[in-house]
Amino acid sequence: MKLELPDVPDIDYIKMARWSKKRDEKILEDIIKPKDDLINELYQNNLLMCQQLLRQAKMVEEAEKY
Repeated sequence: MKLELPDVPDIDYIKMARWSKKRDEKILEDIIKPKDDLINELYQNNLLMCQQLLRQAKMVEEAEKY
C-alpha cells in the first residue's frame, strides 16, 4: 500500500508577515484604540461625578447643622 500526500503550496512567509502586521494594525486601530478612548472618557466622567458627589455630601452636612 502506498500513501500519497497532496501537494502543499509554497508559503510566502514575507506576504504572510505583512498580512499579519496589517491585521494587527487594523485590530489596534479599529477595536483597541476606540475602547481605550472610551475607557478614558468614562474614567474622566467618573472622576467628575465623584467630585460632584463629595460637594453635595458636604452641602448636606452643612445643611444638617442648621
